[in-house]
Amino acid sequence: MPKVVYVLVRTIPAMNVRRATALMYEAHSKGQATVKRCHRELAEMYAEKLQQRGLTSAAELGAGKASLRKRLPGSSWTRRKQVLD
Repeated sequence: MPKVVYVLVRTIPAMNVRRATALMYEAHSKGQATVKRCHRELAEMYAEKLQQRGLTSAAELGAGKASLRKRLPGSSWTRRKQVLD
């Protein structure tokens, strides 16, 4: 889990350790977390960088701005989905 915090801090501008840790726990407990809301091009770039560094992420469009969502492999949501499939 420390790798997730490290990758978020190194990839997302203005991300600090406290916020990255909170996002990691949110993704772990809820299955996903919104990392950043920004323009679509930026969200896609951040999602690509997170994926290159081993995190599952996606840029989603909503309410005029894109949201960068992060999903943790092995999170409770992912495990429940795998059991149901």
